[in-house]
Amino acid sequence: MDIWREGRFRLFISHAAKGRKLATGLSIEFIRHHISAFVAHNNIEPTAQWQDVIEYALRTCHATVALLTSDFPASKWTDQEIGATHIRNVLIIPIKIDIDPYGFIGKYQALPGKDRTLDYLTSRIFMLLIKHDKTKMYMAQSIVAMLEESDTYQSAKDAMTFLEQIDYLDKQLIKRLQTAAKTNSQIYDAFGVPERLKSYIKKAKEVG
Repeated sequence: MDIWREGRFRLFISHAAKGRKLATGLSIEFIRHHISAFVAHNNIEPTAQWQDVIEYALRTCHATVALLTSDFPASKWTDQEIGATHIRNVLIIPIKIDIDPYGFIGKYQALPGKDRTLDYLTSRIFMLLIKHDKTKMYMAQSIVAMLEESDTYQSAKDAMTFLEQIDYLDKQLIKRLQTAAKTNSQIYDAFGVPERLKSYIKKAKEVG
């Protein structure tokens, strides 16, 4: 079932009708952060068994964002989506648009979402994902893949900027970075990137 982009962090966005536009906007913004965001009304093909697709997304996502609009509790699906990921012990990030977190996520402090820009929300969620113990490994894998796949000097610089914010690297990821630095010309010929990458790997080894 092909709903996630290969090699990317998998983020399920739970929303009701009032959060649909924001969910779509976030899914687009997350592309440049190498995050594959699932938004049901956008990702499901008309001929697909939509409930099966949603269940698969809930079983395989790395984290969930809940857009807490006023109609969120009245939806037939949102509470079930949150419950499904809660049982899996997946990180759930509540975004307060109109209401506070409740039920399974009532114990979590929500990010403020009302009247916030897409860039603000994307950046805050990204930082949470790369720092949280439940998600930092998957985010590290995703950003390393982003650097590996760089096809322009600018994309290599952008990926390097994201990578420098990650404080989790295992030996396998370090090896992948070292290989990419030798084989991808968009990395080794990009001004400043080889030096930054070498310094980053050195620090990662010292920490590890």
